[in-house]
Amino acid sequence: MNCELHVLDGEYHDLQKEEFVEKLGAIHVVAYGNGNNDRKMLRAARVGIAVTEGEGCSVDILMAATVHVTSINAGLDLLINPMRLKATLRY
Repeated sequence: MNCELHVLDGEYHDLQKEEFVEKLGAIHVVAYGNGNNDRKMLRAARVGIAVTEGEGCSVDILMAATVHVTSINAGLDLLINPMRLKATLRY
């Protein structure tokens, strides 16, 4: 698996995360988050997944997300089993 670690620095992590998603090509990004500093990233990504495991998540994250899951494992399962994600997003 080809991976790159990107470490945030300074302030305005919400903007840094959004910019990083756009740099990657938002149409190709699935993003996970639970805090207010993740909301712009979730909105920018093709699929934004709000995770409420353990510490919960902010209401703003729920509003910014495309999908809500109760654990990171459930969120990763959506990628392993894409028909689940398709079923969740159809209308």
